[in-house]
Amino acid sequence: RISIILAFLLISCNLNSQANGFLINDIDTSVVEESDRELIRNYRKLYDETDHILDKLSLYSEFLNQYYDEVHWAQFNQKYLLLAERAVEKLEGDDRTQALDYLASAYVNEGFIEDIRGNAEQSRDYYNRAINAYNESGEINEIGTCYNNIGYLFK
Repeated sequence: RISIILAFLLISCNLNSQANGFLINDIDTSVVEESDRELIRNYRKLYDETDHILDKLSLYSEFLNQYYDEVHWAQFNQKYLLLAERAVEKLEGDDRTQALDYLASAYVNEGFIEDIRGNAEQSRDYYNRAINAYNESGEINEIGTCYNNIGYLFK
């Protein structure tokens, strides 16, 4: 009975560490441009070296602004979004406020992705989520961009 519990805990820890890691599941880096592979290696190293969730979010944000592989970019943003959601749930005070800004940024990215996929309603939903997160964090300067993006959806 104890060995079954220990086995379950080991499997759970392994799955949890994979889910919290930098890389997306099943990425074949051999099909990624060399510059993007190098970017992945560099940011993965930095990501793995820090334990602070806001530092991880900052690294993910920087990475997404430089990564140009369209095949995997949306999947990396999903990891960024999940990490930001977890940070907002766990953190308090100024750290939570900062996490809300990352969450809003991930929502804007998702809105863009859904727009490209032709899902205007889903895109608008993500932009509205970003507006709410920016309002809650007090980062009102970014809200206009969200409204502008919504306007483009229905031109």
